[in-house]
Amino acid sequence: AIIEYIIVIYCALKCFSINMCICWNILLCQTNDREDKDIMKSETPSGKTYSKKVQHLLFPKPEICSEEQMYFRRSGRADYFFAMDNITVHNGGRIDFNTYFNSFSIGKWSKYTFTEKVNLTVEFSGKFLLTLCREDRVIESTVKTVLHEQIISSEKRSALTVPFDCTITGGIFYFCLAALEDNSKIYGGYYSIECGTPIRNDVKLGIAICHFKKEKYISHNMQVLDAYLKNNTEFKNKAEVFISDNGQTLKQSDAPYPFVHIFKNKNLGGAGGFGRCMYEIQQANKKGSGITHILLMDDDLTFDPEIIFRTYSFISVLKPEYSGYFISGSMCRSDYKHIQHENGALWNDGNIISLKRLDLNDFTACLFNDCYEETPDFAAWWFCAIPVEVTENNFPMPIFYREDDVEYSLRNAKGIISMNGICVWHEPFENKFVPFVCYYHMRNAHITNAIHADNRGRSLAAGGKKRSGKKILLASTLNEITREVSCLRYKIADLYLDAAFDFLKGIDWLKNTDTVEQHKKVTASGYKLIDADKITEMPFMYGYYLDSINKPPYRGLKKFIWEHSDNGYLIKATKDVWVPIAIEKVRPEMFARAKRAYHYDQCSHRGFITERSKKEYKRIMSRYKQLVRLANRTYKKVAEEYRNRQKEIFCEEFWKKYLGV
Repeated sequence: AIIEYIIVIYCALKCFSINMCICWNILLCQTNDREDKDIMKSETPSGKTYSKKVQHLLFPKPEICSEEQMYFRRSGRADYFFAMDNITVHNGGRIDFNTYFNSFSIGKWSKYTFTEKVNLTVEFSGKFLLTLCREDRVIESTVKTVLHEQIISSEKRSALTVPFDCTITGGIFYFCLAALEDNSKIYGGYYSIECGTPIRNDVKLGIAICHFKKEKYISHNMQVLDAYLKNNTEFKNKAEVFISDNGQTLKQSDAPYPFVHIFKNKNLGGAGGFGRCMYEIQQANKKGSGITHILLMDDDLTFDPEIIFRTYSFISVLKPEYSGYFISGSMCRSDYKHIQHENGALWNDGNIISLKRLDLNDFTACLFNDCYEETPDFAAWWFCAIPVEVTENNFPMPIFYREDDVEYSLRNAKGIISMNGICVWHEPFENKFVPFVCYYHMRNAHITNAIHADNRGRSLAAGGKKRSGKKILLASTLNEITREVSCLRYKIADLYLDAAFDFLKGIDWLKNTDTVEQHKKVTASGYKLIDADKITEMPFMYGYYLDSINKPPYRGLKKFIWEHSDNGYLIKATKDVWVPIAIEKVRPEMFARAKRAYHYDQCSHRGFITERSKKEYKRIMSRYKQLVRLANRTYKKVAEEYRNRQKEIFCEEFWKKYLGV
């Protein structure tokens, strides 16, 4: 009887235990279905851990990027089409995710965030051999480690989570799937992290876009972002968009979404547009919006909304010592989408050096991109996240556009963080040439140097030697006008000189100048590009244009004669030439013996014609001599004014008047 009694008690306890497990599992499932299901807590022997989904797997999309090797690499029998929601892999086929978008930058996450553990969740059906790897770049070698292997199998679409069990926190994590039977499918998945510190649930992005007559880009990008927010509930209510409409052409119907706010603004350029967004975000916060970071983005780019989610996720676990860092997205070319044009840059006295121009289809380049951290001076505003408190009573330089992002980073960024998988696609700058831009680039570079040159160390442009702001101004101006007069572009040479003269008028001139009227004056000063078929006085000759591009640089005796011919003006002019318009592509020797020049912009199929003029050449060089005399008298005083009174043009009081709000 006693034995029977013990058996009954045992069975009752076992039944109770089973029921409690079932209830507990049901409770966990309900918890995971919450709207903020990306935040989960679990007890461990060492205390609480916090888990968060931080990076979804991406597949190519023709409307965004179709470069397959930026997403995955397939070998053997594997099929993927844009219309499919999966990769179908047959027996013997293999998919590797050691790519720009779908690897995981464990080195960056470990250094800058509280990440302690990384998990992979993969959605699949069929049968695969799953391999987890870590790869790093050490000096000139690539080091690969296999962390885990297991066979996974499911007849139906299933999700499996496995940890990256690795004590080394450098390099990059990724995974591979080798099919062990036909019709095995990969549907997607995500990376999640675990950390012992609570995740910041208060992070919210205010996306700031300066817009000028790019309605199609805005409409498409906001539509894509809206769809992403609807499909990813963990990101719901974590982003709002603030658009400064400088052209006053954008309608609410172009972006009819509750998270998009459009503000009509005067045409104050990029600096004025981004400054307006900063102001409006600060006003929204006063009403309780709770925006923690401002994400500045250009209006004429292509991006995957996933990069915004990744930025948000990264910031939510950022260590306090890095809270003042800017999060920067790299720029890839819109024509060759696998080519990274810039991932951070050096100011270099205004002779900007773009860092890490790489082919992102090459995983070795992706390793270099992440594993070798350079020290950029600034983060460009095509994609840059800034803590909102940095912007309070601290606006950009009111310089219309160009170098506004440079100066703001030099003044405010404690550091700059970038990583694989966060980029935008933008038209390369060498493909975009507007003559009047030369004025803004040079004038604003002088202002930036006046404020920051003494604090930036030695100049790479001067062979590592320290140069004064005055020497930089005179040397850079002479270099630019010498090239322009050699290229018969006298109006552009004048713009470079105007930039220097206007800078030397001082900070009061900048404060009191009507920016809108000044821009009209500047645009009227340069050459106006005309459609190629409307230029009748000198028909376009494509063969001669190619000859100019392919013409080798002068060497030996020809180089000596050119350098001692007073910029070519001592050589008799006898012919017409057809040349590229972009500064990065045009070379003075293309104009040897040129009487007339057809300056052609291959991207827009527009151009303008100039004629050789010794009179104009002498006038330009005479203006430069006047600049030298003026700079010798006034540069030191002007630079001190900018350094000592800079807060006058950064403060909210000035900007409210500047914006007219």
